Amino acid sequence: MIEVRPLRSLRVGIVITGSEVYHGRIKDRFGPVVKSKMEELGCRVVGRTFASDHVRLIADGILDFVREGAQMVAVTGGMSVDPDDVTPAAIRAREGAW
Repeated sequence: MIEVRPLRSLRVGIVITGSEVYHGRIKDRFGPVVKSKMEELGCRVVGRTFASDHVRLIADGILDFVREGAQMVAVTGGMSVDPDDVTPAAIRAREGAW
């Protein structure tokens, strides 16, 4: 059984990961795209933050947005399938925060 619900406008926080962007070695070009797409869907982006490739920094960025009332937090940037990528661990560390 499938239930189709109407799209809701959500308050969204965006955490952009990656040491290169965090330290300013490369310019973030994906964050503005994510922000634009969220707004096209009727969501209100409450903020964007950058986090270096450390579980604690990423997890804290997620939790900060949850505490600020974000109903969804998009985490994007340096996430990959590399076994040493810490982004999935940071997301798991904050599961249940909302």
